[in-house]
Amino acid sequence: MSHTKTGAWRADTLIQWLNGTTGSAANRRVTSVIRLFRELDQARLASVPHLGLFPQSKIKPTTEEIANSRKLAAVRRRLNAQMRRYRFSLYQVSNVKVRLLGSEPGWDVSWKHSIKCEAIPVVMSREGDTVFMNEGDAIIRLFYLGEEGHFHRIRQCQQCTKWIFARFGHQKYCETRCQQKSYKSSEEWREYRRKYMRGLREDAKKRSERTRQRKQKSNFNHPTKRRRYTH
Repeated sequence: MSHTKTGAWRADTLIQWLNGTTGSAANRRVTSVIRLFRELDQARLASVPHLGLFPQSKIKPTTEEIANSRKLAAVRRRLNAQMRRYRFSLYQVSNVKVRLLGSEPGWDVSWKHSIKCEAIPVVMSREGDTVFMNEGDAIIRLFYLGEEGHFHRIRQCQQCTKWIFARFGHQKYCETRCQQKSYKSSEEWREYRRKYMRGLREDAKKRSERTRQRKQKSNFNHPTKRRRYTH
């Protein structure tokens, strides 16, 4: 299975869990971790000192680099404090694929957690196979998605706040209906509607004026009515 398909599978189960546990304390904790991971990614993009500077060094960091470095350290402390709640351990199983190919038996090393909390069923295949997933599983999914480079695709719909796995980098909404609803509430749409309605009123006024002129012309040309305009 490719990393893209694996990432999509992991993300789909995580998305189901996030949307299926809305309002719960577990959901709020995992959402907080997601936001901290996002802050950490943003902080890493900022300009920070790349060398282990010491007082005698001739290379001095700028004020901006020092501020960014402190911000990065603060985000890491907050994330570490949040992650202390969770306990994970490694486990190893035989790699079935390698064994079937007749090669030397390999290992698949993965993570497991010891968190005992409520789990909900999530669909993990097109055939409808389900597994039970809890808060610890959701955190592990985040680890794998970050490792595979798919974490940035986990986001919320900008209209209904439903969690989605963005198939495209520019995707902001869970469906077309939310996209249209969001656009219709924007200032751009309001300005378009104002111009549109103004145009309709102007067209109606012009049609009314043309109708009045035609009616007046018809009355003037009528033999019995023309005398009213000639006297």
